[in-house]
Amino acid sequence: MSLFEPLEESDLRPQDLGSANAARNDTAVWTRHAALQVTSTAIASFLIVWWWMEVVLQFHSMQSDVAGYWRDSLAWRTPFNPDHVPGYPLLIALLRFLTAGRLDPILLFWAVTFCAHIMGALAVYWSVASRSDERIGYLSVLLFILWPFVGTTYVAYPIADSVALALVTWGIALLLSERFHTAAIPLGVATVIHKGTWIFVILLLLAGIITHRRRFPWTAVLIAACPLGLLWMAGMVGQGYRPSWLLSVSLPIQFAAKSHLPVLDGLVGTVLKGGMKGWAKSIVLWTNIALLVALGIAFGRGRDSSTKWWGLAVVGGLLFLYSGLNQDIIWAAMRYSKIAALPLGFYLGTRPHVASALTQHQWRMVPLVVVLLASQFAYGWYMAEIFFAPQ
Repeated sequence: MSLFEPLEESDLRPQDLGSANAARNDTAVWTRHAALQVTSTAIASFLIVWWWMEVVLQFHSMQSDVAGYWRDSLAWRTPFNPDHVPGYPLLIALLRFLTAGRLDPILLFWAVTFCAHIMGALAVYWSVASRSDERIGYLSVLLFILWPFVGTTYVAYPIADSVALALVTWGIALLLSERFHTAAIPLGVATVIHKGTWIFVILLLLAGIITHRRRFPWTAVLIAACPLGLLWMAGMVGQGYRPSWLLSVSLPIQFAAKSHLPVLDGLVGTVLKGGMKGWAKSIVLWTNIALLVALGIAFGRGRDSSTKWWGLAVVGGLLFLYSGLNQDIIWAAMRYSKIAALPLGFYLGTRPHVASALTQHQWRMVPLVVVLLASQFAYGWYMAEIFFAPQ
């Protein structure tokens, strides 16, 4: 089924997604054609943006956070960096061992983020298509992998975000299919890949409890808490760290206000900073905030229990990051915003006429893809020529 085939009204009716039908709906959306189309789209987006950054712009990826992950991977025996949780460096260390250290380090990073990019796209498609329609699932995949400025640039520049988001999206997909214990595994692993996932994991588990009440097993919560809990305890017992050791860097650097504003330092402080760069950044940030608030209101008023609390969990997690991070770190919230493709897809599944207008005609989709891809090029240029430019 192509994204650009004409839509019938019946194609876009919300499906019956009660417990008895969850497995049937999940199976229905998985065809060879669908998997190939999603996979090929994700691969193409990676290769195009990678070519732009690495070949055209000659961007040096092994710097900043990526270089830090590499150093942490070399110290894999003591994975207790208060700044970064160790999952991503440990994965790189494992790959270095499996390849006998014969590959260039950056190739290991790209291999991981490349696979995570594909897996995240497949999870987004599964989650949305099983709740609405295959075409809306494809549209959500396009938004996820080409989210303005950050969809693929932070895959070609291989920091931990793409791996963390892939795990979260798979956790959501499995929660939607009511495989609670299985879902807890990627959610738990995500918490030791990137700290930014913590709020999403907490809210998603809470959404599961609210949605399914007594049917939601508390053992799933314990499974999800195990990886981070074990790391936390190991740092205290084995290294003699204080109970707050994993927050000792994050709170003063990422959440402490850099201005006189007690809250919303990242959003308002960026506006007050002024300048062309500050204004451009503010427009992007506040546009995302407007979308998230609109989605939050829509889900809050909605009655579709099959997606309501899951959508609110994602929206709430993003709003937490946007409202809490300071102006120096606020772009991290933007990097995570690509996961908003999930609640946006859920919402479009309840609005057949809107979805039909977006996906029925090819000429309406091509400009969207071109603009989104151009935004990856523009931000890749900014990273190479301005943000990481040699001083």
